[in-house]
Amino acid sequence: MIRPLKKLDDPLWPALLALYEAAFDRDSREPNEQLEAEIQAEYRLPFQFLVDEKDGELRGFARWCDLGYAGFLIHLAADPKCQGGGIGTGLMKAVLAESERMLLEAHGEDERLMRFYRRFSARILTPNYVQPALHADTEPVAFSLIGIGTFEDPKGTVEAFYRDIWELPPDHPFVLQAVEGVR
Repeated sequence: MIRPLKKLDDPLWPALLALYEAAFDRDSREPNEQLEAEIQAEYRLPFQFLVDEKDGELRGFARWCDLGYAGFLIHLAADPKCQGGGIGTGLMKAVLAESERMLLEAHGEDERLMRFYRRFSARILTPNYVQPALHADTEPVAFSLIGIGTFEDPKGTVEAFYRDIWELPPDHPFVLQAVEGVR
């Protein structure tokens, strides 16, 4: 069953944090305190969490935000013992049901991941996307910015995304580099 996770006292919250830490490198994971603020609607953006559970066990989760002009799926993970069982597909479909356009960060050279996203008509908007450092002791991370759906003004979308998610102005080097690579 896929459902929203909206409270820190949800019995699946500890399992979600454990999967989050296991599935993503620290340089691409926000601090747990930020996730806690998001779940309590105390963060500046309306991030949401969807969980896939069976018999009270977490099988996977999606963390995403509705930006108005597109959704942003920042994290999607399935428990390793459930991978290949449709958990990621079910969560993707649930998130895409909420927004006809979706943005994602991904390593464009990860063929397995890109095959998965292409099943949802994803395409690379820019291979030059850089996620700012999330911790004082980590570096920025090079990704591709992926789009699902139609983006009439992809350059404007990339600029808006950096503004809304990372609070970076259009003349910031990361933004300029990403916009230059828009396909």
